Amino acid sequence: MRFSWFLASVLTLAGDAVSQTLNAIPDGRRGSPGDFLETQMQSDGKLLFTFWTTGGGGHVCRLHGLAVPTESGVFVFREAGSKCVFHLFAESDALRTEDVGEQCREENCGPRNVFGSMRWPLNQTLPLTDEIRPAW
Repeated sequence: MRFSWFLASVLTLAGDAVSQTLNAIPDGRRGSPGDFLETQMQSDGKLLFTFWTTGGGGHVCRLHGLAVPTESGVFVFREAGSKCVFHLFAESDALRTEDVGEQCREENCGPRNVFGSMRWPLNQTLPLTDEIRPAW
């Protein structure tokens, strides 16, 4: 009986550590002036982000919000009043962003641009700018 309790405690602690590791996304800016992603962890465990990409003819995709962490390590943003679902998650060497079902594109992009699925190098982080709290 004691061993079962001990084993359950160890597995719970290990699961919490794995979950925290999976959800670890460093603060900072990634990308270039025309295509960037800024991320900032909040004290409640949510991820504040701003995503901006410029496509053909200067058409822009932009999205900003708070993404909620899941047990699988994916941060999920659901835009209120829309079908937009946006995922952010860390891989071994990159941060990946994904427009689930391309619904964010429909509502937040110009006609010649997409969010799609993008990779942002984790080790090429720049300081945050005022874009993390946009006025748009």
